[in-house]
Amino acid sequence: MGTPVEVSKLHFLLFPFMAHGHMIPTLDMAKLFATKGAKSTILTTPLNAKLFFEKPIKSFNQDNPGLEDITIQILNFPCTELGLPDGCENTDFIFSTPDLNVEKAAKLRRKIVHKPQKRVASSSEPFVIPELPGNIVITEEQIIDGDGESDMGKFMTEVRESEVKSSGVVLNSFYELEHDYADFYKSCVQKRAWHIGPLSENQR
Repeated sequence: MGTPVEVSKLHFLLFPFMAHGHMIPTLDMAKLFATKGAKSTILTTPLNAKLFFEKPIKSFNQDNPGLEDITIQILNFPCTELGLPDGCENTDFIFSTPDLNVEKAAKLRRKIVHKPQKRVASSSEPFVIPELPGNIVITEEQIIDGDGESDMGKFMTEVRESEVKSSGVVLNSFYELEHDYADFYKSCVQKRAWHIGPLSENQR
């Protein structure tokens, strides 16, 4: 008889956007993956490791000896070289963050091509975002320029390009909660989406 072949376990490499609303769910996601027999390594910076990951990961690994350990890989973040204050490693250190509202920009970026804001009399006049379920009403003042030459516009262009190249997305939601938007995303983006939420205290 041949020697049994050892099957490699699934290993996730997680690199969250450096903001509270992304790093905390990433930790919860790693814990969820561990309960399913998968290993996770979280890429982060020194300060964010101390603020968000080191203590809860150590506690989780100690409390769950039968599960795959969650590990941290530290990436040095060159704050001063980039013209930022020393230790500025997440968006909470930036006092004004309208151009860093990634979630809002991500939700709007695919519908801005319709430019419904150009059909209203003023920037404060509300209008409905075309085709989006639920009759979402906003004003032009609330729109982030996702297609312009601003830093945010360039960033969102990179986000779109990487999304097109990806195999799909992982969403902190579940189909039964917002099926209209899940179906809309599938038809609009035409990518696979894994709904693994809600990621919450249940994984802590």
